[in-house]
Amino acid sequence: MQKIQITLINKIGIIFEYKFSCASILAFLTAFSFRLFPEILAGKWPLGFDTITYYAPVMENWSNGNFNPADFNYYAPLCFLLLYFAYSLSGNVFLTLKIFGPLLYGFLSFSLFFFTTKGLNWSNKKGLLACIVFSAYFVSLRISWDLYRNMLGLALLFIFLSFFKQHNKLSNKLKLTSSILATLIVLSHEITSAIMFFIIIGSFISEIFENKKPLTKVLKRSSWFAPPLLLFLFIFFASATLLGTIPGSLNYLTSTVRSVTYDSYQSLVSDISMVGILCFGGLLLFIIRGFWSDRILNLWLMVCLMGSLWPIVYPWFEIVPWNRWMYMLASPLILYTVNEIEGLHDSRVKKTYHNARKFSLKKVFFPTILMVISICYILSPLIVSSHTVCPSFLAPFERVSAYLPA
Repeated sequence: MQKIQITLINKIGIIFEYKFSCASILAFLTAFSFRLFPEILAGKWPLGFDTITYYAPVMENWSNGNFNPADFNYYAPLCFLLLYFAYSLSGNVFLTLKIFGPLLYGFLSFSLFFFTTKGLNWSNKKGLLACIVFSAYFVSLRISWDLYRNMLGLALLFIFLSFFKQHNKLSNKLKLTSSILATLIVLSHEITSAIMFFIIIGSFISEIFENKKPLTKVLKRSSWFAPPLLLFLFIFFASATLLGTIPGSLNYLTSTVRSVTYDSYQSLVSDISMVGILCFGGLLLFIIRGFWSDRILNLWLMVCLMGSLWPIVYPWFEIVPWNRWMYMLASPLILYTVNEIEGLHDSRVKKTYHNARKFSLKKVFFPTILMVISICYILSPLIVSSHTVCPSFLAPFERVSAYLPA
């Protein structure tokens, strides 16, 4: 009897792993396809401003036989190292960039699926829905155009958080794995590193004051993340020393950089407000109804809201532009949205035919609208001429649309 039970458990485990594998591959391919299609539309040129401005020139040096890590400036180098490996295989700068973006976006979707199913304990179906919504949403697509380091850091962050959520139950081997992942995130991107450390420190503080855990035990657990934190601080201060200023710092009212300079405080506040509404206003009802308290997502939401809204409080100094922080709000807000769409709170709805039909229509209506918006966003450069005159009453929207290039 015991052998039969063990055999049954093993079969169930195999079936579960098979379903997880199929769903995770589908998550990867969905995002890969979303990102590859506009790359095909772009012809021989890679998508994105940063792609051509920052990545391509460095890679052109490689094509001339000049691999110089100093070209990475103060940036975290992991993405450049991966690009160098990809370039060494293809031998073509633009082809590498055109394939690298979709592959990275697929990896990001896969890591989100890993986090939702392993970290949040969602079903494969619900995790896959989260990946589809995330991959199709225009804010996520905007990140994918040219923010390669951001994508890489975010993908690694999702995998890291899946381990961190159960960190006190992990074996030393898995704790070491989580520490290595944290180090790779530090080597990938600054904002994702800041979000990660905010979550780590906030979680440990919460354990001390809310859960009343002994300080010695919390400090012992936190020691696993001392090496990546020291590396992060070293990169930060070394870059500040070399550049003579804080890396990424800016003053919105007096900066000489055109893309982050504003004529007045009012125009700065207007842009922040309108981009926020444009990005997430349509999801607001779903976000509110789908919200649930999760320590990791709460801390993520908190630090990104602070980064997004900080210029309203003090516009004379910020590290990394506010719109980059706002893009990073997409992940937790889309998870709240999917939580509502999937009907986790459906227990509050009476099981009547009318309500069931209404709920079913809602589940169909939202994905349909999402797909239409996403397709229009991807195809808008082909639909709208760059010489189209914008009506005066739409001028503010024309200005803020620059933050979300299609």
